[in-house]
Amino acid sequence: MRILSVGEYLAHQMVSVETFRSSISFLDFDVVIWNPMGLFYEYEAQSGYPTYQGARSLDDDDSFKIHEDISRRKNEILELLNLGRTVVLILPPPGKCYYATGDKGFTGTGRSRVATRYVNEISIFSVIPLKDLSTVVAEGDNIEFRGSEPFKTYWVRMKDYHHYIAYLSNQVGKPFLFIKGTSKPVGTWIPTEKGVFLILPAVYPEEYFQTKKEFNSACSVFIDSLLELIKELKKSSGDYSLPEWAKRYLVPGEQGQRIQLAKKEIELQKTLTEISQTKEKLANTEKYKLLFTGAGRALEAQVSVVLRQLGFTVESGSEGRDDLIIKYSDKVGVVEIKGIAKSAAEKHAAQLEKWVAEYMTQHDQTPKGFLIVNAFKTIPLDERVEAAFPNQMVKYSVNRGHCLLTSLQLLGLNLYIESHREERDSLIEELFETKGVYQKFTDYKLFLSTQEELEQKTEVKK
Repeated sequence: MRILSVGEYLAHQMVSVETFRSSISFLDFDVVIWNPMGLFYEYEAQSGYPTYQGARSLDDDDSFKIHEDISRRKNEILELLNLGRTVVLILPPPGKCYYATGDKGFTGTGRSRVATRYVNEISIFSVIPLKDLSTVVAEGDNIEFRGSEPFKTYWVRMKDYHHYIAYLSNQVGKPFLFIKGTSKPVGTWIPTEKGVFLILPAVYPEEYFQTKKEFNSACSVFIDSLLELIKELKKSSGDYSLPEWAKRYLVPGEQGQRIQLAKKEIELQKTLTEISQTKEKLANTEKYKLLFTGAGRALEAQVSVVLRQLGFTVESGSEGRDDLIIKYSDKVGVVEIKGIAKSAAEKHAAQLEKWVAEYMTQHDQTPKGFLIVNAFKTIPLDERVEAAFPNQMVKYSVNRGHCLLTSLQLLGLNLYIESHREERDSLIEELFETKGVYQKFTDYKLFLSTQEELEQKTEVKK
């Protein structure tokens, strides 16, 4: 068995590795594995102007060479399949380059004469002899198998070694690998009359593995699994794509099955859309947990979200600062936000006071200072026994009219106002009137539950 890998380094004794532009013929091999992602980089870019509209722009010589190679390779791939051999395409993201047409335009005269070089575009999909192929850039490894044998056996062996760098934008062939929870195919089989045409997601490259031995082992698993898959597919003789004209003729029961399939596909798409929407909602809900786990920009962003939900207008401070400006009705506040491993400190209140003074100087209005901290951020809530605001800093903040509260308290306030909208104005008024530590929503158990509590309630109901 002779195997050729093009554009993809595979460490295996049965595999020869060549470039797309090599003079070595695909027809000399039983299996060709082709990753076209880096194809355009095999050709020289124009000196001085290597790109055009963000894509590689080839020099004059390789502009001619690439067309010659594309024609040759497309014919070889089709001939391979006609001979009953195998082509494996690693699904590429969309890509393009520009080639010189050979035509030039001129402007000006004499020494001012300027030549313009005309170029045309080559899409990566025009290189692949497969109708209607198009992809969308996407990277990940959460791949779901949906199919039957012999693909199932292949996937059991290879699921830890594949990742996708694109997905098909339309259905091609018989997909069996999808981005999990979606209808986006990343692996498919295209039946042909004699040969085997597979489209697979990418195999992890050598740099992904910790040792060369691990990479070599992965390559062995890939080649062995692929050859076994090809062997089983070839047993299904006659399972090839029907010619287009055959669709005019219907076998008894075919139309009803097609209608039923169409309905099921609509139902599946609806379910997948609902799953995607629910996942998005869950992700947004889980972001609230940043208020008792987060720090830095992530915490600041979530505090901003909650303040807006409470009804505040929220603005970022001046460039280079980490404070927020909040407004509610005729009230203005400056907010300092901190996610810290210990309790708050006087230096945090001093920083807040600096922002307050700067705002007062610039706007001739004294704002309320708010210090919102996620103290003891790495400790589970039931183990946070120390005060978030120690006594030595509280006096400093009281004297300056600061309101001190944790981001967890802010979460409790937001959840309460969601179901008690009529109390919003009075609760926000209390925030602005507080000097020192805000005293409400200090017990997280009043608005958060634990998995254990829910399980106990469920057990009691049973």
